[in-house]
Amino acid sequence: MTLKYVQIETTTVCNQRCYFCPVSLEKRALEKMSMAIFDKIVDGIRGYPLENVHISGFNEPTYDKQFVDRVARLNQAGFKVLITTNASGLKPALTMDLLKAGVTTFVINLSTLDETQYYQTRGTHDLKRVISHIQFLLAEVEKQNDKTEVKLLIVGHLDKQHSLNIQQVMTAFSDSTVPDFVISPLSDFAGKPTEMLSKTPFYHKTLRGCATGRQNQWLHFVPSGEAILCCQDYLGHYKIGLMAQNTAAEIEQGEQLRQFRRWVSGEESAPEDFICRTCVFALSDEPYAEKLEKLFCQCCVLADELGIENACQRCVISAYTKVGPIVFQTS
Repeated sequence: MTLKYVQIETTTVCNQRCYFCPVSLEKRALEKMSMAIFDKIVDGIRGYPLENVHISGFNEPTYDKQFVDRVARLNQAGFKVLITTNASGLKPALTMDLLKAGVTTFVINLSTLDETQYYQTRGTHDLKRVISHIQFLLAEVEKQNDKTEVKLLIVGHLDKQHSLNIQQVMTAFSDSTVPDFVISPLSDFAGKPTEMLSKTPFYHKTLRGCATGRQNQWLHFVPSGEAILCCQDYLGHYKIGLMAQNTAAEIEQGEQLRQFRRWVSGEESAPEDFICRTCVFALSDEPYAEKLEKLFCQCCVLADELGIENACQRCVISAYTKVGPIVFQTS
């Protein structure tokens, strides 16, 4: 097992209430990661051959006043840094500071260009500001001939409205050669339904692994410095260590994570209420491709309307067992 990614959620602050996110249903206490804990995480992961470090979570990281400093410290430690943002707080000055600090990839969640729809689905009137911020970022990346990646994440229900939103976003930013467009369906977080998501809940009687490889390839840290099993664990119930008391190696090699791995893989039978039993990303005895077909593909119109190259990622893969872990965008 090789650790490839680390996710650090530095704050619980989020200015939006997206219907597809648990933040819209249950607020967490206001919390921000101390720089002492952050530095300990950075020092602790230096020995791992990581592909990148994600500053992301169920939050909006641009409202963390120490955000730039954190990115710079990760960059100085030799890590590629990916951030996920709704871009509402991505002001020009902050953008310039983040580019200088060394952000490798910006993932911007932009699901619509319709102001009414934006307000209905996110609870804010941020859209005009968001578009302006994205345009500035793209211009700066293009001007600097930078290797920085910008990914515009367009989530939706794979229906005609989603198709329209995709076309509008792609057209709006067609003058720039910088952005990649990532198209993804919405799904519940570990079986916890959020408003306006009507997918039928399901339950895995058996567990045979994780389609995203979370239990083997990732470490996730929340603002308290607690390490948790998975990004799907919004309330942090599945704890595997605390940076104030443990090293990153002790957490990654610790018995608690080993136990969770045995449950996820099916090596041991997991408790009936274990998080993976109600998660869309869990593998089970049911063929994974068939599960995707039932959950998403049967209702999808994107391939027909936009062409397979502009459909969601499930159209360009076959099955987990053939191509390895599937990348799902969830925030």
